[in-house]
Amino acid sequence: MSCIIREKWVWIIIGACVFVLVVPWMVIWALLSLPELLKPLFAFGIVVSWGIAAGYKDWLMDAEKRKPKSPVE
Repeated sequence: MSCIIREKWVWIIIGACVFVLVVPWMVIWALLSLPELLKPLFAFGIVVSWGIAAGYKDWLMDAEKRKPKSPVE
């Protein structure tokens, strides 16, 4: 059991879980601590960034579907 603490993948999983839990709270905190003028711009930037990421993902998936398949030898 003690050897599992030395495994690299365990720490990657723990770090990823902490990242997923902490980052949204930090984004909300940053949004709430901004001046009133910047709050809507920050929220709009998050929505636009989310849309760009989703569109890029869809584009990659479509490009993968359109790639000609090589004949099996």
